[in-house]
Amino acid sequence: MSTGLSNELCGKYDHKLDPKNRVAIPSEWRCGDECPVVLLESSKEGYPMVKVTSPEQFRAWVDEIRASDRPMGAKNRYVGRMYAECLHGVINAQGKLLVPKKMCQRLELDADIKLVARGNFFELWKPESFTLADQIELATLEEMNEVFDVF
Repeated sequence: MSTGLSNELCGKYDHKLDPKNRVAIPSEWRCGDECPVVLLESSKEGYPMVKVTSPEQFRAWVDEIRASDRPMGAKNRYVGRMYAECLHGVINAQGKLLVPKKMCQRLELDADIKLVARGNFFELWKPESFTLADQIELATLEEMNEVFDVF
């Protein structure tokens, strides 16, 4: 049995936050038992969202930044900000992830929510914000698609 999130997260889902700010995570995205995760407040194309990843992937991002050739002070500030903006969480045995109330309020997440897979992490979005950010993202991918012809 897997010990964390899948490394091949795929798809987009419309879900709901329950009154206690829990969201059901698709079964193919999680391990069979409780899965520890890191919730990172982030944004894409200027719209707020939450990245949810395994602790191992979060550490890999930190290691990649620390190994970069950027100045040490800049790396320390960036990594420090990552830690300041994240929280540890758990996808429980029933597949529910609690999104802290203050995080929901800051990012304007309410009853309707969009889950978007990104390979080794997934994102939680306000549906309207995802739609707008997705249009911008697709426009920026046009040149790549001319080469690779996937979308």
